[in-house]
Amino acid sequence: MAPKAGSWSSAPSWRWRIAALLSLVLLGFGLRLYRLDSQSLWVDEATSAHLTTLSPGQIVLDRADNLHSPMYFLALAAWSTVAGRSEFSLRFFSVWTGLLLVPVIYRASQRLFRDRRTSLIAALLAAISPASVVYSQETRMYVILPVAYLLILTAVLGGEGPQTPREWLLLGLGESLCLYIHAFGLFVILAVNVLLLVTRLRRADGQTWRLWLASQALAALSYVPWLFVVWHWGSHVPDKLSRSNWQAKPMPLTGFVHQLWTFMNSGLVEIGKIDAMRHLLAATGILFGLGLALTILLGPRRRLLQVSAAALLVPLAGTYAVWYLRPLAHPRYVLFLLAPLLLIMARVTSVLARRPVTWAGGLVLLGLLLSSQAASLSFALLDKRFFRYDTRALSEAVAARSIPGEAALMPPGDYSLHYYDPAPAEPVNLPGQMGTEGGRLHLRELGPLLEGRPGAFVVSYVGLRSVDPRNYTPFILEHNGRLAERFSVDRMQVEHYLLEPPWVLPEPSAVTATCGPLQLTGVYSQTITQADDAVTIALRWQLLQPTEHDHKTVVQLWDDGHQIAASDNRLLNDLGRPTSLWERGEEALNTHVLPLPMGTPPLTYTLRLKVYGGGDTSWQNKELWLRLGHVQVSQAVGQTSDPYGSWSGTEWQQPLVSEVAPGLILEGYAMRPEALKPSDTMHVSLRWRAGSNQVADCAPSLLLAQDGEILEREAGRLFSRYPTAQWAEEELLIETRELFVPATLEPLDLLLEVDGRNVAVARLGVAKEALMWTLPDEAEPICARLNQVGSLIGYTWKTRSERPNSGLLTLYWRASSEAPAATSYTVFVHLFSPEGHLLAQHDGLPAGGERPTTTWVPNEVIADEHRLQLDADARAANLSVGMYDWQTGERLSAYDCAGNRWPDDAIPLTHLSLESSRGTKWASTSSPGNEDTPKGSFCRDQIRASVTEATVH
Repeated sequence: MAPKAGSWSSAPSWRWRIAALLSLVLLGFGLRLYRLDSQSLWVDEATSAHLTTLSPGQIVLDRADNLHSPMYFLALAAWSTVAGRSEFSLRFFSVWTGLLLVPVIYRASQRLFRDRRTSLIAALLAAISPASVVYSQETRMYVILPVAYLLILTAVLGGEGPQTPREWLLLGLGESLCLYIHAFGLFVILAVNVLLLVTRLRRADGQTWRLWLASQALAALSYVPWLFVVWHWGSHVPDKLSRSNWQAKPMPLTGFVHQLWTFMNSGLVEIGKIDAMRHLLAATGILFGLGLALTILLGPRRRLLQVSAAALLVPLAGTYAVWYLRPLAHPRYVLFLLAPLLLIMARVTSVLARRPVTWAGGLVLLGLLLSSQAASLSFALLDKRFFRYDTRALSEAVAARSIPGEAALMPPGDYSLHYYDPAPAEPVNLPGQMGTEGGRLHLRELGPLLEGRPGAFVVSYVGLRSVDPRNYTPFILEHNGRLAERFSVDRMQVEHYLLEPPWVLPEPSAVTATCGPLQLTGVYSQTITQADDAVTIALRWQLLQPTEHDHKTVVQLWDDGHQIAASDNRLLNDLGRPTSLWERGEEALNTHVLPLPMGTPPLTYTLRLKVYGGGDTSWQNKELWLRLGHVQVSQAVGQTSDPYGSWSGTEWQQPLVSEVAPGLILEGYAMRPEALKPSDTMHVSLRWRAGSNQVADCAPSLLLAQDGEILEREAGRLFSRYPTAQWAEEELLIETRELFVPATLEPLDLLLEVDGRNVAVARLGVAKEALMWTLPDEAEPICARLNQVGSLIGYTWKTRSERPNSGLLTLYWRASSEAPAATSYTVFVHLFSPEGHLLAQHDGLPAGGERPTTTWVPNEVIADEHRLQLDADARAANLSVGMYDWQTGERLSAYDCAGNRWPDDAIPLTHLSLESSRGTKWASTSSPGNEDTPKGSFCRDQIRASVTEATVH
């Protein structure tokens, strides 16, 4: 009999549903196809592309070595033989497998809920799901997981569930498929069997139980061959597992749920850093939680919704256990949870929209879901902040800089450059084992890879954990060559080394030096290097006794009391763990590279070593520093680049006169700070170049002058340590000298004095806007004058709740309109009890010593802070301030605004009522009961003296 018109299965309704479903499939297809090949293949995708070039047997062996099932990669390899290996072709395999989510979730929703509205909403959410779209554009297996989970859920929960032996057989094969797609498929099997026990097997007969056991045995036995392969070929698996991130702390449940909710609704982990998206996703999550609870309590077919929720929560619990043990596991590993989540979202939205009381909430929830997904898609597909690494541009940059024979070194297992081929450079992977045998294995394996090559590019990813935590790669490359260039592409850092034969593997010499719980047992240090190169050091350590501290080491290069270069590293063992996780007797080799700053003079320098990080870190001779030896630096001729970035950010200025003396060229100068103000210490860097092989014998002094008067002079150390007679033609030298900026706003002249004559370098201006010229609004005005210095025009008194027994007094001085004081005066602040007992005091130069009175510019305002410790037992106090000459102890004469001199030349500020239980209050701006206070000294018509409060908790 034909179905009735308008019924669930009527022909018009059926056609409409088919049309709607096809429209949603086309929508999902378009989104997944949009800009499919616009981004480069990133690390994991490049691995997938690399595997398509191998034979099936090689794929199996490779995946066994990397703890990944081979099924997806075998299927991708088969696909690539037909479709090709372009970015578009490889990703298209994920497009159509990910697109299956739309019709499969529609069918699953129909079988579970038998509701057209729920099914269409589920298909709509699946079509535009950012997580599904993003991973449908990635050449990895993750997007297949939710489809596989849905197929199994449909078989288990739809209709009467598996009944015949054939259906149970298909269930076992489906579970095996999930395991072979990804190891986290184990949680899918766990969830499915829990649901079977709850929904089907509680009242099952013996035959059903036997079929269930047979299906699970089939799933387990089908996976045994792969377990055998992993066991046989994965000999280094325990070592890999032991390298799990020891720094990561267990993730709290709330953090896990928040991360998973963000990822499942956006496909992006980092999108939570965008405030608008974080708020939108949070609002969606809260409303969804409320709607879910309401639907489970009141909605129709509640049991099926509860079962669907169990399909989400059971594997969620298993994955949380993994996250708790290893928090840095990526959420894409559990993308299968997207299937039940979309089903539940669709059901909740449909039920809420159907009921008269909750229809508005259902529409709002659907609107929020669609809005968050649309916004997330726009970020994922259009915002470059969320794009993959641009390894295509990296390949082009390396190719443009390379010559035949050079190597492009990539992290172990990273085939990004192999795919894009940066010829003439040859992509080479670094050795995978970075730490065994104290690092010797890694260092030995690099030799055959690089020996005879003219150079090497080393690629590292900014923000990702280093695969070489002890810096063996730069150490061995620096030792056998030098850094020529360092550049960035997208979020990737590239270092280009020029190599020089023969290839040498440095060997630490045996030493014995004890420092706390550590013993230094071997040292290698480069004794000869060039001024445009670096110094390499290798240190072998042994732990004598367990320690709770994570020790660090710093190696410094010194020149007669001045530090030239330094390298600061954490002590790590072969597994990349700090000393607190070492075992007694454990040895480890750590390396240091000390780049010499561009323009370093060719002299002999001293290497010294220090251990720090907690506990006793002095050497056996009780010294903090251990001398490792000397380094002889030779001349670097013709240096123009700064590969180590030692002067990065420095803006070199062209001097007014370049040729300071015959053959001596000042190429440029740089100043810090750029905006000068009085009392600044000005650091002037001078960039010298030998214009010929016979530079005039001279030692220029740096001068700061004004109107022909020399204000400051600095001779420097370069020319006395390295006379110009020793300079080679085109040799570059850079030095830095210090000059003190005097109290003036008038322009200054920067000069070089050479053999009695002055050579102009620059005309400098003092930044007037860097100084204060008016009293801040929050300050309490006062009128007091001090001879020779200026006047006190205001102050503030503040306390903080976290420091209840401490008060901060800020004085505001206005400098005299005349020339600055010839003497540097000290400010005193006294806190007296009403009886005249001194409760607290603070003496010091103005502004913490940064603005002595000799540097005050006429009429400027100087903020001068003084902190006082308050007596907890005191109930009242008087504040007074003044200045004195520290050499003689004589106070400066102090007067009020009417010309009356203050007793003891101390300016009274305020009377404080100290109440420990209620706080500190201003009581009055005069001192009650003091008959010696000049009449009218605090007249309210002369200064603002309103009563204010400052609380002390």
